[in-house]
Amino acid sequence: MDEPEVAKKPRARRGRSRWRAGISLLCTTLLAVSGLFAASAPASADPGTCWQYECDGTSPVGTNCVSDALVLEEVVFSTSINMKLLYSALCSSYWTKLQIDPSAGLGPRYGGVIYVPQLGGTEKMRNTGPVDSANIGLASPMVSSMYSVKACYTNVSNDFDPSPEDNRQGGSGQCTRWH
Repeated sequence: MDEPEVAKKPRARRGRSRWRAGISLLCTTLLAVSGLFAASAPASADPGTCWQYECDGTSPVGTNCVSDALVLEEVVFSTSINMKLLYSALCSSYWTKLQIDPSAGLGPRYGGVIYVPQLGGTEKMRNTGPVDSANIGLASPMVSSMYSVKACYTNVSNDFDPSPEDNRQGGSGQCTRWH
């Protein structure tokens, strides 16, 4: 009868140590999984980085967004005006860059990114401000990738869409396709 009692004691110890090992494994797994989620989240704590809606209205200049900028569409009008619609995957945002040839003698041009919610809504615009012989190249503030966007330029004003969907405005200037 002493044998069964002796056999039971080591099993009880093994059970406790298995329980402790299980808890240890569970804690290690939870820490590893939480580390993966933390590593996959955008690093917006860096002052030079933003993500989607955090970027809305922010200038791309001075951010990490320009480091991976991709030109989605570039349009050259005559040889005097160059307009680009840019996208950053790092920031998941769009912006427009407008440049003019200072020797062309052009009056001010206004560039911008026109955006609308992807499921429809009112068009809005983020502008470069006047681009002229004093400021030959400017970037518009950024817009989240959650919007449909197009880049436009005009010589009329900062808030003028030269290619509106309803064609009521008309006027001088051009736009890229919607993206």
